[in-house]
Amino acid sequence: MRHPQRIFSNTVLLERLWSLEEAPGEETIRTHIKRLRRKLKQAGADDMIENIYGMGYRLKSQPSSPAPDPVTTARTAAARSFERFKPTLNARLEALQQAADALKQGHLPPSLHKAALAAAHKFAGSLGLFGLTAGSQLAANLEEWLQTPNLAESQAFCGLVAQLQRLLNTPPQPPSSAWPYTPWLSSPSAAKDIRAAPSLTDPAPGRILAITDSSTCLGNLQHSLIGWGWEVIASTDLGTIWASLDAFLPDAILIDLAMVKLNPFELCQRLRQHEPWQARPILCLTPQQETIDSASIYRAGADDYLFTPWNTVELVSRLSHHCERYCQRQALTGSDGFTGLANRYRATIELELLLKLAHRHDQPLSLLLLRLIPQTGDPTERLTQHLLKTISHKLPDLLQSGDVIACWDRSEILIGLWNADWLTAQERLWPSLKLLLANSLLADQGHQTQIELLLGAATFPEHGPTLQGLYQTAANCLKPVYPLFKPYI
Repeated sequence: MRHPQRIFSNTVLLERLWSLEEAPGEETIRTHIKRLRRKLKQAGADDMIENIYGMGYRLKSQPSSPAPDPVTTARTAAARSFERFKPTLNARLEALQQAADALKQGHLPPSLHKAALAAAHKFAGSLGLFGLTAGSQLAANLEEWLQTPNLAESQAFCGLVAQLQRLLNTPPQPPSSAWPYTPWLSSPSAAKDIRAAPSLTDPAPGRILAITDSSTCLGNLQHSLIGWGWEVIASTDLGTIWASLDAFLPDAILIDLAMVKLNPFELCQRLRQHEPWQARPILCLTPQQETIDSASIYRAGADDYLFTPWNTVELVSRLSHHCERYCQRQALTGSDGFTGLANRYRATIELELLLKLAHRHDQPLSLLLLRLIPQTGDPTERLTQHLLKTISHKLPDLLQSGDVIACWDRSEILIGLWNADWLTAQERLWPSLKLLLANSLLADQGHQTQIELLLGAATFPEHGPTLQGLYQTAANCLKPVYPLFKPYI
């Protein structure tokens, strides 16, 4: 209802509505849509959901009779629902208040802790439905605090509960242009996915390597994609292609089948044989014609193809779809689709095993947390992401057998150094890491921006016996580590 012209693919719906650990198959989406259509039909809104073949679902436009503004409808429904669900919201708030009262006494019983954690989790996922996005963020902060409670910081928790209580005592106002009704976002970074222009599958900004010898094709691609947040560069010969892949780190690759200098099918096969890029999305651009040997395109290893001239919306949709699928496949295999490192799930298992070995053999284990602070704005955020990718590609070469490196989230890298106290870890890793960071920044001197890099560390057994405790210690002592990460140029 907030985005009636947007097409939502099954992938996006699964990602938005379920966590990765409990995500069902696409047949669940079809079942939900079928039931929703049945209920809409009973309410007199037959055929309201449109199925766009091969792309997803959207609300069907009704040109014959002007439909009410979906945002106004959502606001009005939210205001009515707030009062209807007020008893449930009050019960959840009471659970949080009881936890806050217990913390003021210096303890948090397990029963209260469990009830408060459940209440915070439900608040975080539901308050956005009433237009209370600030409440969702407060609840998310409360949930994060409760996952690793620190009695020394109980005042912070009590303050958040008080803010949430004040917010819930002020019900949503009737719809007006001043009412800040925006969807609840699972993380602050997700805010960039909400665009003024109608989008199909919420394409996140990414990098595209276009392999073409046509300046017209390249210009059209840049014109089509730049408004959607995608950055496009071109390569025209084998020498620049491999250099561009290593330097640019694209999220997807477009190959122009009309190239004269290169054999596009052979190039696609070579990319599929090159380990760092064999799983990346590859899409082909082919001139419009009546017949096309699509089997040859797929046999060469391409994921998809489009005719030229293309429809911009379709191009963006397909790029987004394939990039999302790539990230999900990487997550299922234990790899982070953004950096290629181990993801949090796999790294947690590996780090827990290292920690058990450290316990058993009475050996030290150091945890190194590297965090890039993403600055808002363009191109600052893209440069931050690019630096994270670059560092992720080079860091594994600096580690020894038995060490663990992971992308903990889109701005953090976590390294577990086996059999190394913090002094040994610094001597072993810091000189090479310092040089790598310097080179990574110097390679991007064309950007005038401020990038802040923080470094924190913790060592077992000195700073605790658990992985969560070690991570929290490392996060609490994060400090700027290199002067080059201050404003430069």
